[in-house]
Amino acid sequence: MDFTQRMFARLLLRQQLVDMDGTQFERFVDRLLGLLHADYLPVRAHGPLGDVGADGLMLSEKILYACYSPRTEVLADVRKKFRSDLHKAMTKRKGTFTTFRFTVNDSRDPGIHPFLSLTISRARTKVHPVGIDIYDADRIGSDVVRLDLVEVEDLLGTPIPVEDRVYSIGLANLAPLLEHLGTRRRTSAPLDAIPDVNAYKIEFNRARVGPEVHAALTEGLRYSHLVDAYYAGLNSVDEHDRVAQGFRAYYSQVRDEPGSDEDLWHRLHQYIVGNRSVTITTTKCASIILAHFFERCDLYEVPPAGWTPGAPGQEDT
Repeated sequence: MDFTQRMFARLLLRQQLVDMDGTQFERFVDRLLGLLHADYLPVRAHGPLGDVGADGLMLSEKILYACYSPRTEVLADVRKKFRSDLHKAMTKRKGTFTTFRFTVNDSRDPGIHPFLSLTISRARTKVHPVGIDIYDADRIGSDVVRLDLVEVEDLLGTPIPVEDRVYSIGLANLAPLLEHLGTRRRTSAPLDAIPDVNAYKIEFNRARVGPEVHAALTEGLRYSHLVDAYYAGLNSVDEHDRVAQGFRAYYSQVRDEPGSDEDLWHRLHQYIVGNRSVTITTTKCASIILAHFFERCDLYEVPPAGWTPGAPGQEDT
């Protein structure tokens, strides 16, 4: 797969992981590892024997996989499962593996809980020289994009676009980001009225819209209609407004933080894509989404009625 296809596959994977239940996640991991490693053995439970302390085994590298399939919101449950699986593995399969790999579906946020990291660190000391590591959404994503195109499409159950989308951005590029935004929407307060778009809004915000941000905004506005098309195709009539409300609430929190206009733009990008390094296409898609909500007047300041650039007594932000 090329660079753009790998980005697209990662976005699809992250959305699918959010939606997977426990059984689906376990089966997904088994299928992925089976495609990657010819000597991977998925282990199924067998009556009263159970799985004898393993959900999967990598024979050549002597890695034992233990899968915690629910998402990791409840820390106590994760720690309990980790300790139980490690104890069973060390008791029932001691000497047959050199690495205990705990697999978790933590696709909502990067990293692991600090208390879980302490549990793992202490366990490593107890079971040394057996190694312990975590197989999480980031590592799963890295393994998925090692597969060839046909295998990835089969694994994810959807075609991966083959055309170069750095220069031709379509709705399919935006959809995963927009779906992700749906999980961040604010629903606790009533929806605010949306103000009318002002033709001079960029000029009014020139203190927060320097040359680089201006270029990204004006380029993004060319594709803003794609965001409208996405929300027009949803069954939820107020989803667009609720996501916009989340943007407005976040913007009000970060607009006065120290930094340049590009720092503010970067923080708004992070609201969409997180704090990881992303591809050129993802950056362009995020800029289109920001331009769309800028155009709707959900981001940045709205000029007062009658404001025009350079008019006597009128100052911009």
